Amino acid sequence: MSTAPRDPHRPVAHLRPHPNWINDPNGLVFHDGHYHVFHQYNPHGATHTHMHRGHFRSPDLLTWEQLPIALAPTPGGVDSDGCFSGNAVSDGDRLGGSCGHSLTRHHRAHDVPVA
Repeated sequence: MSTAPRDPHRPVAHLRPHPNWINDPNGLVFHDGHYHVFHQYNPHGATHTHMHRGHFRSPDLLTWEQLPIALAPTPGGVDSDGCFSGNAVSDGDRLGGSCGHSLTRHHRAHDVPVA
């Protein structure tokens, strides 16, 4: 993720997911020797819709590894239109994340895979 870009105007130390929408970093946490960043991510396109929570980790805040999607909307659930906000917390053994829905103030928490 942090290799030198082809575009000389793009920062080198910058979170760069696979193509599509990225926005709103939340849930910045240090857990098990890595810094973790969660963010809005649309895996289906470059528009602000179908929001999931993307996940990166880094041992040094310079070299970033993109991990699988941390949270996804629940079909038919109160967050079915997207996980637009979230957070993360580490209890020392586990890394947990939550997805908040701005209209219903619904939150759901999950253990988040860290590797």
